[in-house]
Amino acid sequence: AGVGGDAPLGELVNTLRKALDDGVLPLADEGAAVEMALQRRQAQESAALLTEQYAERSSKLAARFNALLDEKAQKRAAIVRRGASDEDRATAFEALDAEYVAKQ
Repeated sequence: AGVGGDAPLGELVNTLRKALDDGVLPLADEGAAVEMALQRRQAQESAALLTEQYAERSSKLAARFNALLDEKAQKRAAIVRRGASDEDRATAFEALDAEYVAKQ
């Protein structure tokens, strides 16, 4: 396995230790070397977290939107069941549409 985002942390530490011991990296650059080695891993972890949070938020938003649509459908059915005139029903549907446009 290589050093980077997919390598286990222990492997990254060992690789850095070997590079420092072998003189590949000057001891003065130890902090920069650690930061460089972990930068890709941190970027991947951040991207994965953002993706997970986006999916969770999208799921909640979709569920809430579907609940609103179901609620509106039930209210529309109630208007139809009332047996009002076509004009009264049309007025009620317009009011209902306006109410749910505001909620959406």
